[in-house]
Amino acid sequence: MLARMKLYEAELSVLLQMLICGAYWALPEQQPVLLRGLKRIADQSGPESGLVIWLKLRRYPGIFLLYGMGLAAVANSNYRFLKILFDQKIRRDSYKPEEPAAATLHNVGVLTRDEQRFLPGSELEYTPLSNHLFEALREPLRQYLPDDNEYDAAFDWFEYLICLAHIDQQTTRPQLEEEKSKKADFYFWAPPGRFCWKQGERNVLRETEAHADGSFPLSVSNALQAGFCEAGDGTRTDKYLNVRAALGRFIGLVRHEWGVFF
Repeated sequence: MLARMKLYEAELSVLLQMLICGAYWALPEQQPVLLRGLKRIADQSGPESGLVIWLKLRRYPGIFLLYGMGLAAVANSNYRFLKILFDQKIRRDSYKPEEPAAATLHNVGVLTRDEQRFLPGSELEYTPLSNHLFEALREPLRQYLPDDNEYDAAFDWFEYLICLAHIDQQTTRPQLEEEKSKKADFYFWAPPGRFCWKQGERNVLRETEAHADGSFPLSVSNALQAGFCEAGDGTRTDKYLNVRAALGRFIGLVRHEWGVFF
């Protein structure tokens, strides 16, 4: 598995650098060609028979490029492009309808957690595929995120945004209100990333909390203004608050299952 993933990475090395650069600087008129590049690689077609694990690994090039582009967009606070990137429709299976990238190209969407444990040295890791992507993309993104701590924080924030987008794309405001009326502590599943097992002073779960005066951290405000959680100009934050609360409860369950506590 690891050998095949590294072959994919080598084949994508030139395209990856082009898409990273594009995602960092992209203006609206430049975005369509970048999205077509991702879609061309990520869309699945061809034989549907063979060893299941090899068929699933055909999705790896797509998530590799998505993470590279998404991290570059985060590095330059290019949240409008990131929102469009997460909304880009991808065909995960040739016989199924297209789905948004955030609902398709996430770590558990490529390999289940049990399958990820076949990666060498990952038997005791909570998020093996995310950890591999973290290492594999460090050098390609060093020009844009030179500080290691900055890169680590950007990676956590990017994976947290994937979780928000994953829930946001599949849930409407009325559905959220209905869930709240039925059960106050409702939650929604999302793909757990590296941030889920992080402990210590810096944690993205804390960093996305509203300030005492009700205002949000700058990164959250920028994401909402870009259209995350249907916030429009960033002033309508009710959906974000509900999605964030539901996600927080789910992450709490995941951390409890893993035996990880703040």
